[in-house]
Amino acid sequence: MKRRTKAERRRHPRKPVRESARILLAGPRLPGRLEDHGHWQDCLILNISPGGAKISIDALLELGAAVRLEIGRFGRFAAEIAWLGQREFGLRFTGAPEEMSEVVLGLAVYG
Repeated sequence: MKRRTKAERRRHPRKPVRESARILLAGPRLPGRLEDHGHWQDCLILNISPGGAKISIDALLELGAAVRLEIGRFGRFAAEIAWLGQREFGLRFTGAPEEMSEVVLGLAVYG
């Protein structure tokens, strides 16, 4: 049986981009809303799909942590940390994929 590659296992194809963004990170184990206790950090989106994004950031992130990704004129989007790397991290968007489809199209067309 042939194993499928990571790209073949994804529900949504990724679009390569290099888009500056900001991510709202929570403090360690703070109660309440993320917006009440988090801080914004600059990041770079390397690729994006309606289901998630790969970002580059100089910060320590925790697997499963709730975050908000702010993409310039497109708005803010709820996500969680899906996988960890050294400087690159995977986000899984927690909102409707249909909402993110418009953002992905906008980034692909207008950058």
